[in-house]
Amino acid sequence: MNWVTLLALIALSVAGSASAQRRPDFDPREVVRQVRGQGSVSRLVSEPSKGEFLIDTTAVYIPAPGGERVPAVASDGVNFLAVWVDERFTGGDLSAARVSQNGVLLDPGSFVISTEASLYSEPAAASDGSNFLVVWARPDSNDDMDIYGARVNGDGTILDSGGLAISAGPCDEEGPAVAFDGTNFLVVWSTGDLYCARVSPSGSVIDSAGIAISTAVEAQRDPAVAFDGTSFLVVWFDDRSNDIYAARVTRDGTVLDPNGFIVSSGRHTQCYPAAAFDGTDFLVVWEDWRSDTSADVYGARVSPSGTVLDPDGIAISALRYWETGPAVAFDGTNVLVVWQDGRGERPYGNIYGARVNRDGAVLDPGGIAISSAEHYQGTPAVTFGGTDFFAAWEDHRNSWRHYFEYDIYGARVSLTGAVPDSGGILISTVADDQECPAVASDGTDFLVVWVAWRNDSFQNIYGARVNRAGDLLDPAGFVISSAANRQRYPAVAFVGADYLVVWEDGRSGSNYDVYGARVDRDGRVLDPEGIAISAGADYRRCPAVASGDTNYLVVWQDWRNGNDFDIYGARLCSDGTVLDPKGFLISSAANSQEDVAVAFDGTEFLVVWQDWRDGGYPDIAGARVTNAGAVLDPGGIAISTDADVQRYPKVTPGRAGFLVVWEDLRSSNFGDIYGARVTYSGAVLDTEGILISAAGGAHEYPVLAFDGSNYLVAWKDYATGIYGARVSQAGNVFDSGPIVSQRVGWPNPAALACGSDGRMLLVYQGLAGIVGDKTYNSDRIWAYGPFPGGVSKTPVFPRADSLAVSPNPFSDACRIRLDLSRPSPVSLKLYDASGRVAGTVFKGEAPVGTTWFDFQAEGFAAGVYFLRLETSYRRTSTKLVLTE
Repeated sequence: MNWVTLLALIALSVAGSASAQRRPDFDPREVVRQVRGQGSVSRLVSEPSKGEFLIDTTAVYIPAPGGERVPAVASDGVNFLAVWVDERFTGGDLSAARVSQNGVLLDPGSFVISTEASLYSEPAAASDGSNFLVVWARPDSNDDMDIYGARVNGDGTILDSGGLAISAGPCDEEGPAVAFDGTNFLVVWSTGDLYCARVSPSGSVIDSAGIAISTAVEAQRDPAVAFDGTSFLVVWFDDRSNDIYAARVTRDGTVLDPNGFIVSSGRHTQCYPAAAFDGTDFLVVWEDWRSDTSADVYGARVSPSGTVLDPDGIAISALRYWETGPAVAFDGTNVLVVWQDGRGERPYGNIYGARVNRDGAVLDPGGIAISSAEHYQGTPAVTFGGTDFFAAWEDHRNSWRHYFEYDIYGARVSLTGAVPDSGGILISTVADDQECPAVASDGTDFLVVWVAWRNDSFQNIYGARVNRAGDLLDPAGFVISSAANRQRYPAVAFVGADYLVVWEDGRSGSNYDVYGARVDRDGRVLDPEGIAISAGADYRRCPAVASGDTNYLVVWQDWRNGNDFDIYGARLCSDGTVLDPKGFLISSAANSQEDVAVAFDGTEFLVVWQDWRDGGYPDIAGARVTNAGAVLDPGGIAISTDADVQRYPKVTPGRAGFLVVWEDLRSSNFGDIYGARVTYSGAVLDTEGILISAAGGAHEYPVLAFDGSNYLVAWKDYATGIYGARVSQAGNVFDSGPIVSQRVGWPNPAALACGSDGRMLLVYQGLAGIVGDKTYNSDRIWAYGPFPGGVSKTPVFPRADSLAVSPNPFSDACRIRLDLSRPSPVSLKLYDASGRVAGTVFKGEAPVGTTWFDFQAEGFAAGVYFLRLETSYRRTSTKLVLTE
């Protein structure tokens, strides 16, 4: 029988497509408001049983990240209160912590006095013996600075949570100072002129219009104030002659020296004064530039009648170093002056002090080393607590995090000048900061991974499992990698029996490599030393990972080929073996390719990235990669080439193709979220992109998952927190709305995963204040869910390509079943046992899903045959056994 006759005997019947029917659109339900102190959840997604919860409930206190600056201190006779400007938050907050008289930090994690402060707030504090009054400058709606205050009681409770408006005039008011006279507080500030107002211990502002102390020509600023038992002495820097001035103010607010009198008029500038009363006279101290070459600390005694007793000044510290920014307090016998000191090999980097007696004699002419830690220490403040002095300052010793990061440290100084806390007391602590979450599902449970600073040195990788009911299986988290130096930017995927966590690893010390570790379903880390996926002399950054049929594909941006990043990949077996130890090149287009992401469709991977090849703004590009590591699109797929910036792409598969999403600046300088569908054959269906984030505002860092019917896309929204929308497989956007809203701070890149039953878990980075019985005051990893993404329980991925024959062996006839995951040209050829082509059974286009061929074997000799399938992206074969 010839093949023409044979083909005539083959009846081709299309039994239908394997593509799933679309579910009805998601029906959102209003959820119960979940309260955690910092935010609430909204209605885009169904209410999960657990709501919003912390992934890691431990609290290891470490130096607060970011900048903690410009401390002020006061004592109520029981404890010290330190207050500072906290630069971690947008605009700056006012944070505080108490320290006991024996040097114990009473508020690990600190507490926030006001979220409406400024980076330029310059706080001050005083005590009436029961409560503290903290004052600061804060911006109004026109960005003019106003003077506000709040009372804090001895246990750290904020008595005026909204703040007291002490002066809210039409111009800038700044640089406040405060002292207590036994009846009321006197708050002093500068508008360019100098004003004051009395505030009662109950929080009433007695002089709401303010009292003018000096309105002289030129500016008066940087005031300080002290009380002698009868009157206040207010001192300031005055632009009239760049000198130190003073004025007395009585308890009833009468200014005895309108426009002030000169305390020091030495050569050049004298600035940044401070004052204390020693029981007989005031001691006024300042930063003095009379030496021409450096700043020194000078002082002068001023009698209660306003007489300057040391018109030439007292050289408190006039060595060859720079001594700046003095502060002063009285212990009942002597005054302690503290300052920022530049001696040694670290200029401007130490805190020194000296005691001065009532006669103006300097008891410590060489100075007392209060803190001489590595790096910068400055802007000291000091108070007396009844037994010891307590000094606080901003400290740069933990600059291994970032050059501009400062912490608040303190130390006690005894009456004899001894420093029992020679290493300093870290005051501005927070629970270990956490960032960069990622999440994957094994079909039942989820593994959440993140970066934490828990060991107070470098970032490490941690993880915790969450079950489908939202129960934390590892509430303290567990270490995945604690190698030397930094590990960051983790990603995670699941295949077979284990998760693979990958990250950017700095253990080599000179560059970053890509490492990984497998974690089993029970939370055991199978590779505690890590797997070196790609290591070398150049940088490998920001890895991503996806699960294939039996292997993982890890992709990253790689610097090895010159001055630009390329995209590389490597496959790992489920046993952790790296199949491509040198990596393979996915894209080496001109300029850099960055911010890579990857997903698997059941047959092949789609790798996407931010692409700079055109030399202007970055675009979104991609390439398909087979399970064997072959790059099907070496020139890349242009997914979005709009004229403006596109960045931070993410990708996930659906039933008939991928959805790629990214941040896009074409419509706004703030960014919107766009997307495009890409078929399994690499065709871009939405060449103009789909606008997903229709609401106004700044949107970035999108993430997404597919629930078996629709995609859920979530992103960071500066106005809301985490916002989201659903996208159908047809590219329609619906159900837009907030998911999680936050009062303070904002979430950084989030992550989203879907289990086999369609339940999703959203994880993200957000500020935690007080949660339960713990004070965190740091960014932590939160979760919302698991929530039902849909109702379908069919697998997310289409059936992988396959070829089957039934029955087999057969004698007269068989049915050939062809399953395709995507439409493609198809070739079916028959080979005999010797490998010779016996003929072509079918050649042409075949649809997605299942196609049946009825085959009649009349005229064929009994024996073994091979039926080979070839598509545009895959080859496979199966054996046919024809019996007599």
